[in-house]
Amino acid sequence: MVAGDERRSQAAGSVGADAGGASPATPPPADALTLPMQPPGAEAAKRAIGETSAPREGEISLPGARVPYFGDYQLIEEIARGGMGVVYKAQQTSLNRTVALKMILAGELAGEEEVKRFYTEAEAAAKLDHRGIVPIYEVGQCEGRHYFSMALVEGQSLAAKVARAPLESREAAATIRAVAEAVHYAHQKGVIHRDLKPENILLDREGQPRITDFGLAKHVKGDSHLTSTGQILGTPSYMPPEQAEGNLDAIGPASDVYALGAVLYRILAGRPPFQAANALDTLMQVLGQEPVAPRRLNPNVPRDLETIVLKCLAKNPHRRYHSAQDLADDLGRYLAGEPIRARPVGPAERLWRWCRRNPARAIAAGVVLLSLLVVVVCGAWFHRRLAEQLRQTEAAERQLQSTLTREIAERLDSDLRQLAAVPRLMAATLAERTDWTEEQMEAWVRAALNKDSRIFGICVAFEPRQFDPRREDCALYVCRTPGGMTTKRLLPPAYHPLYREWPWYSRPKQERRALWSEPFVDEGGGNVPMLTYSVPFHRHGKFVGVVTADLAMEYFQVLRGWLDELHLGREGYAFVISPTGTFISHPEPTYHLPYKVTEISEFQTDERLTALARQMLARETGRVTAVDPWTGRLSSFLFAPVTSTGWSLAVVIGE
Repeated sequence: MVAGDERRSQAAGSVGADAGGASPATPPPADALTLPMQPPGAEAAKRAIGETSAPREGEISLPGARVPYFGDYQLIEEIARGGMGVVYKAQQTSLNRTVALKMILAGELAGEEEVKRFYTEAEAAAKLDHRGIVPIYEVGQCEGRHYFSMALVEGQSLAAKVARAPLESREAAATIRAVAEAVHYAHQKGVIHRDLKPENILLDREGQPRITDFGLAKHVKGDSHLTSTGQILGTPSYMPPEQAEGNLDAIGPASDVYALGAVLYRILAGRPPFQAANALDTLMQVLGQEPVAPRRLNPNVPRDLETIVLKCLAKNPHRRYHSAQDLADDLGRYLAGEPIRARPVGPAERLWRWCRRNPARAIAAGVVLLSLLVVVVCGAWFHRRLAEQLRQTEAAERQLQSTLTREIAERLDSDLRQLAAVPRLMAATLAERTDWTEEQMEAWVRAALNKDSRIFGICVAFEPRQFDPRREDCALYVCRTPGGMTTKRLLPPAYHPLYREWPWYSRPKQERRALWSEPFVDEGGGNVPMLTYSVPFHRHGKFVGVVTADLAMEYFQVLRGWLDELHLGREGYAFVISPTGTFISHPEPTYHLPYKVTEISEFQTDERLTALARQMLARETGRVTAVDPWTGRLSSFLFAPVTSTGWSLAVVIGE
């Protein structure tokens, strides 16, 4: 047996995502993805299960009660507690064995979602029989409380072991290798864990790791129905980008491989790969930043082990290990002193990245080197070779311009994804929380606007009587003004028609997905030309309302600075069109709200411009040379899709 504090640490992982993964004496980490405020009714739930009244025979209560039995189990002591679950060390009397007994804290007051998630954890773990996974013994219900019993791991969590100092490299590699083999076994059985972290990895008395807490597990075959589209669950510091975006369809074995890499990073470097003051900032780092190399935090980390970690943490799932077993095998090669399969970023890749960051210097250096080569080597053939090199340089420059056009489209797409994360996170929170006051919601929206100056306004709108049973309508809108911010209620008679008839509300409701609007003039926001990103949210499968983020057209002025890298010249410019061909951004002020590219006569009569419009509306990538209808000059139109929005970006360069 181990000390009581260590038992509390080892069982904390068994409480899982539903319990917050925290022991009674340990507050949740700063970046834990939690709701902004304590859910209402927690005290009432405690009173209902016996915290403030004498328990009846056969019942249990919170600490302070002295009833020792719960069905077939004699309770010995409480070893962990969280927001939704509680774990006891118990003796199963019929089989005379010591177990860990987990149950829902709220008892008979537990909601349907809590019960489903509780049984998902039990079902996922019960189908797994592996030495590296804590086994489930029994699942049932007693006295109105749902419970399951599992093996009691006499030890501590991996989080507790590395709380003071990182692990030695070989010990860290051996630990994660064993965990990866257990995770691969779970994947073969069709179970994705989705919440791997040091708190959910327990170490037995021999130091062998065992995985627990399958509360967020996803079954590969079938849908658990526990999350709505766009809802984000998990621990941000160990969450892969696809999970941070709320893209449930993209979550698979590669997501657990990322989490294994994040855990290995934590136990080697002494901190997670991404960690900020709050969950939202941590998610923004996960989506938009690269992790600091572990060796910069701990110089004792071997290069091979650093390479393995960074491969796991690739933003693109296809660049990670194909399976958890592949990760385990590479860790085995490292431990055996054999060459690993993963490869660090090479000199060519580093040079290409430098060229993308410094295109002007890259082009200038190429021209100088080629010119010197011609002068020194060719001598008498100088003029001929110089002309050849200039042609090659022009071709290389054209290729670089095409590449940078795609890079700028991807950069715009990444920036818009980060903007879209704000209403997505708010919608996920509103899907869980039902106890808002209008004052609390307004303060929350203002705080979100203060965090991101790119967003012009945020609106939260509800179905009839969904925000307050006494109120038919609720549409709270906070937007920027020259003097600061203002709050508006988008209700008659000041605003017509009713907000539920506007496309930014009706379209996401009908299509049941988040989407960008066409450009429009926002009457509620002071007649400012803008676009809106709308995210619907649901409760128990029922549509409840929409969260929107407004983006003023002035935002697209950032394109000018990005496009300076292309050396466009005095007459170079760029424009963006929507999937319907409507101009979203264009230097000509008359091409707005709404004006379509197909309405311009030259695009109807010039075959090359017609082909350009057709390819852009099909969201293709390419280059077309034609006479620019706005400048009258022969120009190159380079175009690429902005993937997440359905838009298309075109860069125009004079020949």
